[in-house]
Amino acid sequence: VSMMDKRITGLLEQRIDKIEAYDENTPLILVVFEEYPGLLAAFGAIDAANGARGKDRVELKLKSAVQRLALEGAKAGVKLVLLAQRADASLLTGVLRSQLTARFSFRQDSDGLRMLHEEITPAQINTMTHFLPGMGYVEIAGTTPITQYRADFIGYQDFVRVFS
Repeated sequence: VSMMDKRITGLLEQRIDKIEAYDENTPLILVVFEEYPGLLAAFGAIDAANGARGKDRVELKLKSAVQRLALEGAKAGVKLVLLAQRADASLLTGVLRSQLTARFSFRQDSDGLRMLHEEITPAQINTMTHFLPGMGYVEIAGTTPITQYRADFIGYQDFVRVFS
């Protein structure tokens, strides 16, 4: 968040609205929270163990930081990726959910699908119950309606070989 704030200050000083292009001096910043619900639960447990209350709760600080990244990050060249086994309204507030413009989902229960893809049809929900691993839906706000896709499988060993 501090990097985003620094960039926003720079935008104000330059009197420009947002970063339009990325380069070595201004790279795209990708912030990834894998298993976001688990992270929140872990911080909640730490807060409980430490007796943290109110503004001292780490869980609330994380939620606040994530919401700020979602609301303000794009103009500063900061993109947010939240990964979760299941979307849940207690984790993804309406404000946060509205800022998540690209949504990918794999097989899950109908409630999670409805929360993530507000325009999903009963037929699409039924189709998803038969999805094999790697199959899912993608929805990109303003450009791609809910569309079925199939991703290629890459095992962990192949992943390490490719990305090491």
